[in-house]
Amino acid sequence: MTTAYTTGQITLTSGSAVITGVGTAWKLSLIAGGIVAPQASGNMLPIATVVSDTEITAATEWVGASGTYDYAIIRDTAYLQQLTTNSNTLAQLIAELATGTVFKFDASGDLAGRASYNDRAKGFSYLVVIGVAQPQLYVKASATSGDWAGPFSYGTGPKGDKGDVGDTGLVNWRGAYGGATAYAKNDGVYNEGSAWIALQAGTGHAPPSLPTTSNAYWSLMAVKGTDGTGTGDVVGPNGGVTDGYLVAFNGGTGKLVKQLTPAMVKTLLAYTALDVSFDNSVANFAGAPATVQAAINALASSGGKNDALFAIEIADLKGQRLGMAGGVADSFDDTTGITDGTLAGIDPATYTMLHLDGANNAVIFPDSGSKSRLWYGFGAAKISTAQSKFGGASLSLDGSTNTYIAITDGLADFNFGTGDFSVDFWFRPAVIPASGASVFFETRQTTATVNPIIYMDSNGKAIYFAASNNRITSTTTLAINNWYHIAVCRASGITRLFINGVQEGGNYVDTNNFVTPPSAIWIGCDYTGVGIPNGFIDEFRISKIARYTANFTPPSAAYAIDPNGSFDYVYDSVNDRFSPYSPSQIASPTSTSSGPTVYTFINRSFFLTPGYVLTHIGLYTVLSGSRTVKISRRLSAGVYDIIASYTFTHPGGGWYDYQLPAPYVVPVDGKQIALGAVFIGTNETVDVLIATRAYKTTDVSVGNNISGWTEDNAATHPLRATYQPGNMTLVSVAYTAASTPANARVALQLADFLSLTPGTDFTMDVSRDGGTTWSAVTMSLTLPSFGGVKMYEGQVSLTGQPSGTSMKWRFKSLTNKAIIATGVVLQQS
Repeated sequence: MTTAYTTGQITLTSGSAVITGVGTAWKLSLIAGGIVAPQASGNMLPIATVVSDTEITAATEWVGASGTYDYAIIRDTAYLQQLTTNSNTLAQLIAELATGTVFKFDASGDLAGRASYNDRAKGFSYLVVIGVAQPQLYVKASATSGDWAGPFSYGTGPKGDKGDVGDTGLVNWRGAYGGATAYAKNDGVYNEGSAWIALQAGTGHAPPSLPTTSNAYWSLMAVKGTDGTGTGDVVGPNGGVTDGYLVAFNGGTGKLVKQLTPAMVKTLLAYTALDVSFDNSVANFAGAPATVQAAINALASSGGKNDALFAIEIADLKGQRLGMAGGVADSFDDTTGITDGTLAGIDPATYTMLHLDGANNAVIFPDSGSKSRLWYGFGAAKISTAQSKFGGASLSLDGSTNTYIAITDGLADFNFGTGDFSVDFWFRPAVIPASGASVFFETRQTTATVNPIIYMDSNGKAIYFAASNNRITSTTTLAINNWYHIAVCRASGITRLFINGVQEGGNYVDTNNFVTPPSAIWIGCDYTGVGIPNGFIDEFRISKIARYTANFTPPSAAYAIDPNGSFDYVYDSVNDRFSPYSPSQIASPTSTSSGPTVYTFINRSFFLTPGYVLTHIGLYTVLSGSRTVKISRRLSAGVYDIIASYTFTHPGGGWYDYQLPAPYVVPVDGKQIALGAVFIGTNETVDVLIATRAYKTTDVSVGNNISGWTEDNAATHPLRATYQPGNMTLVSVAYTAASTPANARVALQLADFLSLTPGTDFTMDVSRDGGTTWSAVTMSLTLPSFGGVKMYEGQVSLTGQPSGTSMKWRFKSLTNKAIIATGVVLQQS
């Protein structure tokens, strides 16, 4: 009788098969099996495995309450287990011996019962043991239903003839022939695909090569089969194939083939089923550009993981966005695949947007346009909180000479040519001058007199002037102390003037070719520095599109960026790519002069943009040598803080942009932040800019509240500033899905010259409701480098969004890096 094991206690957890012992020694006690009986309401636990002295895994889970209990193990020792196994085996053998069926088969019964197995696979065996005197074995000859071979004798059969040992005897198989192996008579080997039997003992005597079938040591038993000489040499699937599908090898023998599913084809060729047609062969893409050929070759061996890159390459080959199976591939051959913001007034066509807000008397004029730049203040131009249309402040101009704001950099952006443009702003006159013009917008100079201006005459009329003549005059007379919205818009060769949203003065057929402003754009004066309005200007916007062609309601709030659209990007149509807009400020050289022996100057022809990150300071000089540049804060006339100084070697020959050791964040404190330079030498020839400057005849080191500077209009060495790129947002147009998708996959192609961290340097989002709701995609780098690009991919569930089929993707750069985007793939399922 088996003695129960009861030492210690056990801990059980409801729903778990793990039995934990407390004070037990199960392994030590040689417990190999049995049943654990807890002293608690629940179930018996058959032992599956004894893990250790304190752990047993049961064959079933504990259904009682969790706790620690007394117990008993009814042991099943290894000896008892073996007795049970032996008994079962013996019983089976006795039964099979009684029927003469010691050999194995898959199923048995009477002959009629065989029909239930008609559809089994080739090789399935069925033994008829009922209704026959001698068991009969049937074997499926193929997978075809009812294709049975047999019957065959089973268990007993006619006695065969005794083998004749004689000269050949029984074969002793030795495997593949080896030259160093000693062989005896009747040893069998295979060599070069055929089987041979040894005729005598020997070492190093190889079987002959076919067609010779024997030599003194070997005789041919079975000849190697011949491949490819007739039907049936290759074995394929037995039915179940689809006409027109591709065939591939199955295994490594070269003898078996299988049908390829579409998914297998995609993996093999790295090809997503694009809804396009090719004039060339899909197999070799004859005539395709070399870059596409390279993409096909590389991606065909990539295991299919970069099929998105393949799709972009094909889209680029076609020169258009391509519809894919459940998605779209956009290689950025144009900008039609993205949508710009239009609802809130600031979009990529808004080249300048001056809110003219800030602290009272501030002289900083930030630009919120898509190609923002710093506007310089001159004379008494300042921010005033005395009057405002929006934002609590506006630009105050007092009518005195040389009181205006202007820009000198990026002027090519304002080459309107014969295209569309719009200029709109709010004006509140304080005084209507008795004579002369009050100029709001000026783009002329003597070399570009055809360019347009917008001004108010001494009668209080708003006037559009172009090609040396007044072209449109308002019917409204502007009255002092009233805000007016003034807009001039050219659309398809017709220019219109609007006052408070109402067109006045008729249409002007405007075919003038407006060229790049030669030296500046002015707000508040003409190009000679006169014609200064006396009043307040707010919300000044310059756009390179037609905003208005009919009467409209003037804006009731300040313009803003539309969060549903793309902005702050530059599109490169030559290279088919998008990158962030990178603002810069340049003071271009205009003449040549010489300077004092030693002096420091502060170039006040422009001031740095507050909050921007300065990366380079550029200096123009034809002579090489050591140069020092400085960053200064103008506290008042003749008083400066020198807040940073950098010394470097200039190679000479013109412009050189010195990269700062660390990016410099321009302070935001309401003060004018300017660049300066130190020069040492006599009669140094330099290209210079005629502009206001401050200078000392000796160098000034870093320090605060340094006085004694001379401010005048003498010539200065030109300087320029380069900022970190901004952050761009790209939003796609909507794509209609066939049904509401649950998941989306995005692939993003970026230039590979930057090391980027997805989620930190950029993000990708997907929407299925037209951009109202977005889901962030976790992106990862899947192709580190291919032809100058990297591929990032990710997937996201859309089930948390409202149901919809209007698909959009959105890309955002986050860390002011010069990211270049060259293609996107969006798929949904």
